[in-house]
Amino acid sequence: MRKLIIPAVLLLGIHDACASTAYGSLGNFDAVNDTGDICYGFEIEIDDIHSTAIGGTYTYNHYGVPKIREDNSDPAHPKVFIRYEASSPGGFTTGFTNPAAPGAISPTR
Repeated sequence: MRKLIIPAVLLLGIHDACASTAYGSLGNFDAVNDTGDICYGFEIEIDDIHSTAIGGTYTYNHYGVPKIREDNSDPAHPKVFIRYEASSPGGFTTGFTNPAAPGAISPTR
């Protein structure tokens, strides 16, 4: 099985999105909330790939099944965005991630 390195994970916080580096496959990975605020989702951007190359995603999490979209505005360099986001049915938020203590978790390789 080919391992995929996820170059950037954008955490959707209360304020602005931030970027972090995470390692792992799309089927099993950890994303660290290092924004300092509670986050209600995150987005993974993968460059130079089409969505048809995505073999599977991590669905056993409190955000559920992700939304996948593709940007082909530059045909030579397509991008895929995999977005995990909490929903709010009836005003009740289905998931969130508390911020990690500064320096508590380092990326693994």
